[in-house]
Amino acid sequence: QWTVRAGERVADALRLAEGGDTIVVERGHYAERLVIDKPLRLIGHERPTLAGGNQGDTIRVTVPDVLVEGFIIRDSGSDLTEQNACIYIEPGAHRVTVRGNDIVYCLFGLWVEGVREVRVQGNLITGNNGDGIQLTSVSSTNHLVLGNVIGSTSAFAAGVINGGNGILI
Repeated sequence: QWTVRAGERVADALRLAEGGDTIVVERGHYAERLVIDKPLRLIGHERPTLAGGNQGDTIRVTVPDVLVEGFIIRDSGSDLTEQNACIYIEPGAHRVTVRGNDIVYCLFGLWVEGVREVRVQGNLITGNNGDGIQLTSVSSTNHLVLGNVIGSTSAFAAGVINGGNGILI
C-alpha cells in the first residue's frame, strides 16, 4: 500500500505502484492531472481534492480493474472535441468503479466509453457544463449507475448514446 500526504504528488505514487496496489491519498489539495494506467485502487482518505487546473481530464483511466473512491474531483478542461471530464474512462478500461466522490466544475462529470461492467455509485455530480454522466458505446451488460446525486449541470443529468443495453440507472 502507498500513502500520499499533502505536499506530495499522487502521480509519483501512480508511477511507482504496481498492478493490484492500493494508493491512499490523505486529505489535502492536489493540483495535478492523473493517468491511471495500471489496475489499482486509488482511495481518498478524508476527502482530498484532485484539481485538474482547467486543462484536459482530471483523471483518465486507461486500463481495466480500477477503483476511484472518496475524492473531491474538479476542474477539467473545457474542450468539447476532446470530451474533457473530471473522470474519463477510455474504451477497453472494463470493470472500473467510481464510488463516493464529489465530481464538480468540469465539462463532463464522467465520460465512459466502450467499456463493460462499469460501476458508478454514490457520487455527487454537480456544477458541470456538460452531462453529469455520459455513457457512450457501452452495449455490453452489467453496468451499474446507482445512487448518484446529479444536479446543476448545463446539459442532461445522464446521457446514453449508441448502445446502453444492460445499464441500471
